[in-house]
Amino acid sequence: MTSGSADMPEVLRRLRELLLQTINDRNVKVYLFGSYARGTNKNSSDIDIGIWHPSSPGPEFFTHLRDLLEESTIPYRVDLVDLVHADPALMDKIQKEGILWND
Repeated sequence: MTSGSADMPEVLRRLRELLLQTINDRNVKVYLFGSYARGTNKNSSDIDIGIWHPSSPGPEFFTHLRDLLEESTIPYRVDLVDLVHADPALMDKIQKEGILWND
């Protein structure tokens, strides 16, 4: 879902805050990647978020995050990617071009 009137920096700030407060684990890495990280996004672009979790928490972790995003007021589609199980080429690209939201 998109909204051309939403202030994107504010939306990204709210999304970052929601994810980092929910995850609340310094060992988990959260990356913004894709068109929003590159600055090539369009109104129809989704927001790509990669999450690397050292203990591979299982599908319920991502289901919980997706449910929170669905219930939030974030007016864009957010695509969550489990980086532990992602293609190594995608992980390399995210580490080079993505924006780490926590350190």
